[in-house]
Amino acid sequence: MQALSRYLNVSGPPIDELSSLEDARLPGSCEWLSSKKPFLDWQFNGGSQRYFWLTGQPATGKSVITAHVIECLDENSSSYYFFGHRDHNRSSLSALLLSIAYQMAQKSRVIREKLLELSQDDSLLDKDDYRGIWRRLFIGGIFRTDFAHT
Repeated sequence: MQALSRYLNVSGPPIDELSSLEDARLPGSCEWLSSKKPFLDWQFNGGSQRYFWLTGQPATGKSVITAHVIECLDENSSSYYFFGHRDHNRSSLSALLLSIAYQMAQKSRVIREKLLELSQDDSLLDKDDYRGIWRRLFIGGIFRTDFAHT
């Protein structure tokens, strides 16, 4: 994972941001969402959607609610990323893709091996080129793995 961390230029999943958002949440808050039928259907039954869409105006608590949702989920079945509006390094699509690839590699041996193979072939991954990252890591790597053996 250290070699992938260097290759992908990530320090790991965005746990620090998640922790600070969990700390910002008042006890008992956000539980209204996790007790609603549409959320429970999505969480436990898979529903018809693979995602749960949350919208709202800026600074209305979407990130805090999202941290609560992440806490409700099985950590092995989800990856997450928080964009940092104050941190240019955390506000790019490239940073999102690199973090998600890293998290997927943490959870799957075959994805980890595929990304390590790519890192041996291409040590010059442009960390600012989200299109290149998408093509190289996801289309050319992750999506070509045999997920039956993850």
